[in-house]
Amino acid sequence: MRDKHRTVLEIKITFVHVVVFLSAVILIGIFLFYLGYQAGKAAAMTPAGAKVTSSSEHIPLEEERVSEKPSAIRQEMDIHGRADTAAAEPGSEPASARKVKPRQVERDSYYAVQVGAFENHAEAKSYSDLFINNNFPTEIQRVVVHEKTMYRVLVGRFDSKQEAQDGKERMQKIAGRTGFFLRRMP
Repeated sequence: MRDKHRTVLEIKITFVHVVVFLSAVILIGIFLFYLGYQAGKAAAMTPAGAKVTSSSEHIPLEEERVSEKPSAIRQEMDIHGRADTAAAEPGSEPASARKVKPRQVERDSYYAVQVGAFENHAEAKSYSDLFINNNFPTEIQRVVVHEKTMYRVLVGRFDSKQEAQDGKERMQKIAGRTGFFLRRMP
């Protein structure tokens, strides 16, 4: 008698239902892949904690007017051998009217040894640690070559080409491989 009161739920799934369900799953998968791709691309462009050098350089600024006492300014100028004391005159403009102008920075050129180029910043950092552990200064430069981001590992800071060549030979012994080359850095 109990069997007579039992209800049965019957679900009919047709071919159309299966096609719609699989299409929805595929579209959701494509959407999630696209989001992951965009996030990965953005993360690759700005690696966290990376020392990245670029062609643009910070130019230090030099202020023309300062808010110190005129006597302190004169003393400072005398120490540094400056003859121009016009900014320190008591009747000059107030300190709030400062003008800031860029100062030219002289760049010292030097030679460095490029020991590798990597697509991944972590690999470049790991490889540069080999040379850091052997007391060589290293630098990782981010460059774009043929629309592809690469990380150059540059080692050393040599004043002459001969010093750089000698350093290159020592680095090849440390790394156990050849193929390093010299770069003149601006």
